[in-house]
Amino acid sequence: MSKFNIVFFGTHNFATKILQGLINNPDFNVGLVITQPDQLEKKKKELQSPPVKNLALQNNLKIEQLENLKNFDTDLSKFDVAVVAQYGKIIPLNILELPKKGMINVHASLLPKYRGASPIQFSLLNGDKKTGVTIMKMDEKMDTGPLLAQKDLKIDDNDTYLTLETKLADLATPLLLVSLKQYLNQELKSQPQDNGAATYTKILSREDGKIDLEKTAQQTYNQWRAFYPWPGVFLETQLNSQNQKIKLLKTRLTDNSSNLPPGSFTETEKDHLGLVCGDKKILEVQELQLENKNAIQAREFINGYKINILN
Repeated sequence: MSKFNIVFFGTHNFATKILQGLINNPDFNVGLVITQPDQLEKKKKELQSPPVKNLALQNNLKIEQLENLKNFDTDLSKFDVAVVAQYGKIIPLNILELPKKGMINVHASLLPKYRGASPIQFSLLNGDKKTGVTIMKMDEKMDTGPLLAQKDLKIDDNDTYLTLETKLADLATPLLLVSLKQYLNQELKSQPQDNGAATYTKILSREDGKIDLEKTAQQTYNQWRAFYPWPGVFLETQLNSQNQKIKLLKTRLTDNSSNLPPGSFTETEKDHLGLVCGDKKILEVQELQLENKNAIQAREFINGYKINILN
């Protein structure tokens, strides 16, 4: 039996597991990988290849890296289908229709919930207890196409973006492999989405990581979980009588509380640093970074700065 010929659109870590599953599966041949261009890594001042490109190179796959899709001229008509996972760019209708059976998207939420660019982050930010993955047929609008398959997943209380992304990719890969074959063999019936139940996410920026000191400790912890490691979370506060921007690199919830103003730092016990949040609950900060400084552990911060001691 001949293999189905696949073109794959993807860029980031979530997409690499999907691509690896297609490469390993005997029913599919990945004839082309389309990914985003290499990006300049500011700290190292050198170009960084997308994870999907690295995997494609390891498997000797043909690669195209496109700055944009405006003048797209690659012939996709020879492919049975395109699979799209965490590609990072909107694909116009004229390209969606090029493969014989269109394009199938692997989306990291239970659509129609969390359409858009950052579904994993929003599920954590909102403190959801459940999320999942969706396999869908793409149309000209963002994440509105008919559903082919879904599977849900429990979110652990201490999941971060990194851990949840890995779990969702592990969940999505076998679901895609089964449903994609059924779709191509016309054995799978699609279901329209309930547009009235749709919710939306957005493209994140560094400013989304700014902590609102009126928020509760749980909300602030959820923000850290959602935005770890990027864009990260930070607060602007007074420290030693100076305005300081401080990035919280590692945190955890505690049962402690304080009457200090929100945004205050306190030593909760020896070498344990806490941030007072809007509900007077304390978020423990285990690692942090002052602007233009190296990352430091809580103990170093306590030793170097005058802070309050929790009574």
